[in-house]
Amino acid sequence: MARHGLVKQIVGSAGGGDVFFTDSSPFAKLLDLCVKFRSSRDARSVHGRIIQTPFCKEVFIQNRLVDVYGKCGYLDYARKVFDRMSERNVYSYNSIISTLMRWSFVDEGAWLFSLMPEKDQCSWNSMIAGFAQHERFEEALDCFSFKEGVQIHARVMKSEKFRNDLILGNALVDMYAKCGRVNEARCVFDRMPVRNAVSETTMVSGYAKSASVNAARSMFATIKQKDIVSWNALIAGIHTEWGE
Repeated sequence: MARHGLVKQIVGSAGGGDVFFTDSSPFAKLLDLCVKFRSSRDARSVHGRIIQTPFCKEVFIQNRLVDVYGKCGYLDYARKVFDRMSERNVYSYNSIISTLMRWSFVDEGAWLFSLMPEKDQCSWNSMIAGFAQHERFEEALDCFSFKEGVQIHARVMKSEKFRNDLILGNALVDMYAKCGRVNEARCVFDRMPVRNAVSETTMVSGYAKSASVNAARSMFATIKQKDIVSWNALIAGIHTEWGE
C-alpha cells in the first residue's frame, strides 16, 4: 500500500494531508485497497482521516470499516466500530456477523443474529456457513426457533455445498423430530443420500416421542449396528406405549 501515493497524500503526517472530498466514496475505494493488500495499518490510517471528516458518522462508511477490519483480521477494531455506531442497518449486522463467524466467535455471531431487526439472504448464508465451518449444525438449529430452522432448511436445499451434508441432514432430522414434526423428519431422512447410525437412531427417537411405536420398531430393525443409544430410544417408545 505504501506505493499508493493517493493514500499517503490523504492520510499524510500532520492531520490528513490537503485532499478533501465532497462524499465518502473515495474513502470507500481506499478501504477496498486495504482489503486487497490485507493492510490493516493503512486501514487504520484511512480510518483516522475519516474521523476528521463529516463522514465519520455515515452508516455506509462505518459499514465499510467494520468489513475491512474484519477481513484484515482486526476483530477488535471491527467490533469497536460496530458497537459505537449510532445507527445500524442489515449490512452492519451482516458485516460483523460474517467477521465473527470467520474468526470462530460462533456464539457471539449467533447472539447478534438473534438481535437483527431484519435478516436477508446474506445474513442466513453467514450463519449457515459459520456453523458448517465448525460442524455445529445440531447446536445451531437448537439456537433458532422452529420457524427459523425451517428457513435454514429451505436455504440449505438451495446450496450445492450443504445439501448432501450428513451432519447437517442429521441435525435437520433431529430438529423436526424434537418439534414433533416426525413426518417432516422422515422426509429429510428419506432424501439423505448417505445415512449413519445417528440418522436412524434419531428417527427411532422421533417416532418414539410421537408415540409411533410400530414405526420406531421398524426403523430400529433397519439399524445394522445397534448401540445403547438406539436401544434407549426404542425402550422410551415402548414405555410411551405402555403409558409409563
